[in-house]
Amino acid sequence: MKKNILFFYILLSVIIANSLEAHEKQVYRSNDIKISIDSIRHLSRSYNLKGNQARLNTKFKEAIQLHHKALRYAQEISDTTAIIIINNNLGTDLRRIDAFDEAGIYFLYALKLTQQHPKNKTCRKSRAIALNGLGNVQLSLGDCTKALKYFKQALDIEVQLKSNLGQAIDYNNMGAAYACMGKKQEALINYKKSLDLNQQIKSNVGIALTKKLLGELYVQKGEQTKGLKYIREAAMTIKQSKDIWHKVMVQEALCKVLLDLNQLDAVQKEIDSLIQGAQGINSLKYLEKGYFCQAILYEKQRKFELALHAIRKSNTYKDTRLKDKNEAKIIDLESRYELMKANERYHSLLKEKALILKEHAVKMWTSSLAGLLSFLFLIYFIFLYVSKKRYAQKMSEISFIKTSFFNNVAHEFRTPLSLIKGPLNNLLEKYHDEEDQTYLNMMKRNTDRLTFFVERLLTITKIDSGKVKMKIVTLDLAQYIVSIVKEFVEYGERNGYCISTSIAPTGLCQADVSMIESLISNISASALKYTPRKEKISIIGKRQGDWYRLDIINKSPDMSQTDLKNLLKQFYLKGRLLKDNTNIGLALIKRISDLYGAKFAVHLTEEQVFSFTIMLPIKFKHRAEQVDVSTLHPNRNLVLLDVQEEIADIAKIKIRNEIQKEEEPKSNEIGRTDQESKKEGNANNLSTRKTILVAEDNSDMRLYIKIILSKKYDVILAKDGVDGYKLSQSKLPDLIISDVMMPNMDGYEFCDKIKNNKKTKHIPFIILSALSDKNDELNGLRHHANDYISKPFSSEKLQLKIHNLLEVQEQVQKQVEDKILLNPNNILVKEKEPSDEFVCLLKEVLSKDVFSPDFTVEVLCKKANMSRSQLYRRLKIVTGMSAAELIKTTRLHQAENLLVNSQCSIGEAATLSGFNELSYFTRIFKRHYGMTPSMYRIQAQKGNTQHKEKTI
Repeated sequence: MKKNILFFYILLSVIIANSLEAHEKQVYRSNDIKISIDSIRHLSRSYNLKGNQARLNTKFKEAIQLHHKALRYAQEISDTTAIIIINNNLGTDLRRIDAFDEAGIYFLYALKLTQQHPKNKTCRKSRAIALNGLGNVQLSLGDCTKALKYFKQALDIEVQLKSNLGQAIDYNNMGAAYACMGKKQEALINYKKSLDLNQQIKSNVGIALTKKLLGELYVQKGEQTKGLKYIREAAMTIKQSKDIWHKVMVQEALCKVLLDLNQLDAVQKEIDSLIQGAQGINSLKYLEKGYFCQAILYEKQRKFELALHAIRKSNTYKDTRLKDKNEAKIIDLESRYELMKANERYHSLLKEKALILKEHAVKMWTSSLAGLLSFLFLIYFIFLYVSKKRYAQKMSEISFIKTSFFNNVAHEFRTPLSLIKGPLNNLLEKYHDEEDQTYLNMMKRNTDRLTFFVERLLTITKIDSGKVKMKIVTLDLAQYIVSIVKEFVEYGERNGYCISTSIAPTGLCQADVSMIESLISNISASALKYTPRKEKISIIGKRQGDWYRLDIINKSPDMSQTDLKNLLKQFYLKGRLLKDNTNIGLALIKRISDLYGAKFAVHLTEEQVFSFTIMLPIKFKHRAEQVDVSTLHPNRNLVLLDVQEEIADIAKIKIRNEIQKEEEPKSNEIGRTDQESKKEGNANNLSTRKTILVAEDNSDMRLYIKIILSKKYDVILAKDGVDGYKLSQSKLPDLIISDVMMPNMDGYEFCDKIKNNKKTKHIPFIILSALSDKNDELNGLRHHANDYISKPFSSEKLQLKIHNLLEVQEQVQKQVEDKILLNPNNILVKEKEPSDEFVCLLKEVLSKDVFSPDFTVEVLCKKANMSRSQLYRRLKIVTGMSAAELIKTTRLHQAENLLVNSQCSIGEAATLSGFNELSYFTRIFKRHYGMTPSMYRIQAQKGNTQHKEKTI
């Protein structure tokens, strides 16, 4: 015991000693790192200041090199503030040598970095500088609008920082941008604001530069004397300044103005001063400009030889400046490359250092912790063993509870299902009315489905709990498989599938009959379920040694490899976790395969060929009795019921009020006789019933919705979103009801397509879904659905919601109709914002073509590229009138306008309005206005017309 205590004491002492040593080393290392960072920060700042000084001395290449060195050190210690400042300086360096594109890169990078510290005052100042730099780059490149945008953003920051100097610079820059855009008055206002601020802070350089800009502006405006006065004042103000660069800039502006004013005696002295100043700072740019001014002077003095000599000197400096600019660009590129390499080396060293430190730490701690870890591992494994034992015991208890629970649930389900099914069968024998039979058969089918669902769920639970045992018998496996597949083949052929089978013989094999039936039935049902109609399904069986391979191959729907991986999971279909689709059939196949020792796989090729493959073992270790296949009678009615999509009863149902044809009477001339008008009225009455499109993948639900709605509405049925969208384009329904979870196109996508289509966006859309969570309802409304109803639903509630939506739609239509009836010509011609292309077409047609006697409904159909029924429905939505009513009304209003506001005769008014027969015109005019055309004209002249319009 004492030896063990001594061992643990020594081990603990070693661990503590090693920890103290490691801590001490860490302290020293931290101090070294801190000293190194401070040194690097100092170097970065030093090189940055040297670069600024070199730029002041116009040594731009040297400035670029120094600033790049500063940037490298700043990046090494990740000093973001320094990196921003140095990037702004590099942009300014390159801008001074007219390398605007390269300068813009640095200003943009600085601007991007400032977004990381929006509240830091230094970063905000640097942001204003970067914006100013970008503005000057854009101004130099001629994009004045973009430059002004940058200057305004910079000004906002300087105002927030309360920097008068920054604001003065920004007002000067904005003035330059306005001057570039030709807005001289705005430029003058901004220059004067800048001058006031510079005078407040007593900045001689700022005052001089502003006066120089004011002088140049006045010269542009044609006020040369005033402009010269300001520029002379600028030269006098900056004379004592040490900023030689800006002094030379002002001097060059003075020389230009004097040359423009032909003050040749005064300009010689200023040119000499300009050249001398440019030589002092070695500015190639202003030496070029100085000699160019001298060449102009000599030319005006007619000293052509001297002018030629001066222009040559100017060009020489221009070429040298271009060469220096290119060299500076190369230096910038080389420096950037070196910086990138340095960063790579630095990060490589950091990684190497980290690895060395890690290695050292591992070695140090390995020896001291080896014993401790061994002890801990021993404790861990003991704990793990005990935990696993307890976990297995707990899971066994949970499995028992779960199995008991599902058994009880199944029992509780079976009793009420039996009590439902028995009375249902009695009612089916008692009631023979087709509609009653439809409801009762629907209830019976769904009761059977619920029973089948409970049995499947119970089977999975029993397998998971280990309660299902195999019962092996000897039989001819191929014959038994044929007997199972036969019923599926017959069902498929009846329902439009093309099924081919090739089952190779097996002879006597060992198998569990119930499991084989369950496997093959569910695989066959799944193949039928996931295969579109009229597609081919192949069932192929062949023996492979001690296994029998069965392949069921079919054309897959639109399914991805991701969907394929999750296909065997419960509650999964097409990339979504569903609440109204359990997918239990495939999950059951997997459970039975694992229990039976079969190998099960699902494959999907690039050609969308989808196959289930199952390898069935045909030999087991224990002996089994032989069974005659002919004595086995597998029953798969419920499995087939789960596959069914079309119900046989639907074909027998006769629902009242099928969809009426909505075409208007075909007549070569609108309203030619009273008899035709009556026909038209009858046609309109036939189409007063609203049309509702129902998109639902469950056939019973489609049938049920159609039954409850068909008494008041015409109902069109669609199996999914794709079918529904096609029907909506051809039929133009008054309202759409759609489920959410449907194959090919779900309800959300269907709703989006309807609402994003100009032709159908006005149609009210109701989502009717089993997804009943609040988030599901919000998601439906986000997809622009007008209403959302959860299943199960009240038929009365559905009908009320439909009624309310259609009533709102009718009110909107009535408002449009009232506007057109009040003054159709003005409304249709002068309305500035047409609702869509169809309304725009109506305006054009009703303002021009409608007054031609040859214009008919057929002509309007051709112009609108619609059938008569489509045109009728579209016009009802937009105007509330049929095509014939709209044409008659428009022509009558035209005739009324001619009778009141012109001197033409009644016959001429009728002809100009598109009526061929005067008697017909007089008859419908009287019917519409309550008096004959001649009486209407007399009343209008007396001012007593009451415009009593009647229905045509």
